[in-house]
Amino acid sequence: MPSTAPKTYHRSTAVAVRLVLAAVFSIAVATGDVAFAASPASATAPKAPPLTGRLLQSGDWCANYRLGALSAEARVAGPNRSRLLAAEALLAPGFNPGKSVDGIRLLADYQAEMEALRPDRVLAATYLAVASSRPINLALIEHVNRLLCVTASSAVAKGVALIADAEWREMSR
Repeated sequence: MPSTAPKTYHRSTAVAVRLVLAAVFSIAVATGDVAFAASPASATAPKAPPLTGRLLQSGDWCANYRLGALSAEARVAGPNRSRLLAAEALLAPGFNPGKSVDGIRLLADYQAEMEALRPDRVLAATYLAVASSRPINLALIEHVNRLLCVTASSAVAKGVALIADAEWREMSR
């Protein structure tokens, strides 16, 4: 039987759980309990599209991407997984998650949120802030969006960047 809880309840719960995971991750990094790859993760990540160019929707990178057509399971598998791995390598360079898929799932959730007609900027920013190991700015958001084949208006991208960077800095303290 489908859940009768409002969609915002599920989102709030998901964000809360991920923020707890971020706190645990921060403690693990501080105590040295997290393994980092000897070489950057981007060395093994799929070849990402170039930083130049406004949108890659018509390019090879996004050729088989269909906006809003991916189920939660399909979003973390197949060709979209390559996009998620490339975005993860950009947001958390050198991090080797091992068998963990938390970063991939956070980015998949970010991608799904950015597909919405009116994405929730705070929710999208939280996904990025938790998945990132580096400060977040507008250029990084634009590159991640290109890697994930999603677009955002200038106002939405700026809003997400400001909120994500503030959240990231707060979690990094």
